[in-house]
Amino acid sequence: MADQLHLLPRHREQIQALLQEHVPEAEVWAYGSRVNGQSHDASDLDLVLRDPNLQKIDACQLADLSEAFTESNIPFLIEARDWARLPESFHREAIQWFKRRQRRFPFLAVIRRFADRGRQPLRRPRLRRRRRPIAS
Repeated sequence: MADQLHLLPRHREQIQALLQEHVPEAEVWAYGSRVNGQSHDASDLDLVLRDPNLQKIDACQLADLSEAFTESNIPFLIEARDWARLPESFHREAIQWFKRRQRRFPFLAVIRRFADRGRQPLRRPRLRRRRRPIAS
């Protein structure tokens, strides 16, 4: 199964390092064109940051993260939004979309989960294909 988040490995590593530095406690979800397969090289990356207690993330942390993304050598725009500051309608849609995708693609576009703090990124499990009986 191919990676469902359309990023070069080096960009993904840089983004993960910046997230770890600026918002180490947050769970990070990606959405938009880089997840749904409609991206091109210059497409932006849309991220949602979720505090473990679903509280608002400090505005200074968000500003520092945004500045770090801008100053990095990543060649596309990265927009990080705080889950707690988004409208409830976005929450409902995002959760429904994410759950539908999770059934088909485990760990789809989750850049970092709460449990991953300070650990290596999660590896997606390999999907086993069922072997069909050979017809005689």
